[in-house]
Amino acid sequence: MEYDFYKTFDGRREVKLSMGHEAFANWINENIKNQEQCRIILDHAKKSRHKPTEKQLRQGMFCVSFQSNEVCIQAVEIHTESDFNYEDEDLNLYNDEMNAHCGLDDFIILLSAWHEFLT
Repeated sequence: MEYDFYKTFDGRREVKLSMGHEAFANWINENIKNQEQCRIILDHAKKSRHKPTEKQLRQGMFCVSFQSNEVCIQAVEIHTESDFNYEDEDLNLYNDEMNAHCGLDDFIILLSAWHEFLT
């Protein structure tokens, strides 16, 4: 999982992630704006490494799930399935921005780097 951290012109800190992991960037940019918020999630992720559990955390419009050694992120359903035609290729790209998964270790590395960037 590749990522870039940057500051916007108005001073906000944001992250951009590689294709397939965009949902993690959206989640971080919307929900993890300070070190305290980041530390809480990071502590939970580290605890999950030693004691595999299935747990879900809801933050904003996203739900983060910890399952074994994997972290999944999904946008909370805002629209019903009938609102969209999922055969449309453009909507599949949108889906990539709203749903993703990665290994627990990669997630911890990402959040640790984000925590440091926020200083």
